[in-house]
Amino acid sequence: MFDLEPKIKKWLKLALKGVLLLIFVSVLAWFFVINPYLIRQEKKRFDQAAISLEQLAQEIQTKIGPANEVIQDNSCGRANLKSEKGPLSCSVSSSLTYAINNTEDANILLTEASTLNTNELREGPLATDIVFVSPSKSKSTQIIYQNIGVIESFRCVTSYEYSFDDTLEVTSKHNLKIIVNCGGAAKTEYFPIES
Repeated sequence: MFDLEPKIKKWLKLALKGVLLLIFVSVLAWFFVINPYLIRQEKKRFDQAAISLEQLAQEIQTKIGPANEVIQDNSCGRANLKSEKGPLSCSVSSSLTYAINNTEDANILLTEASTLNTNELREGPLATDIVFVSPSKSKSTQIIYQNIGVIESFRCVTSYEYSFDDTLEVTSKHNLKIIVNCGGAAKTEYFPIES
């Protein structure tokens, strides 16, 4: 009869080499093909979300009038900015600032702009009953939020920030800033880190 043990050992060595080769090729594929592809796709999603937000900001301006200032901001950050530790996230936003005369103007613009979105408004700091109230301090900021939903798999929100600063002499003492923002976890730093 024949001795099967040398053939089994030879087959096992060959199988082990095949498994090790498969693992090696898989690791190389992950680092040099799959992960770079996923990073490029995620960057494309951030870029597409930024384009969608710019379009939304343009719709807002078409509805309520041109803003005094328009700022596009793309940034990344970590959960703990001081130690630069924690999961990385990035966001894209468009910010529209309107110089207004008073609280009533802020509420009119809020009402008009928020109709572009069917989601409900929700209170933020110092806002009551989903309206801005006359400021009781020489400086204050009231915020009302409205979910936009999901754009390119990122959570998006609009914030309406009414600020009053009685110490300002030259510019408007009343401002309404409308910020449309999308953000989420990121695989790498696509934009500068917020400080």
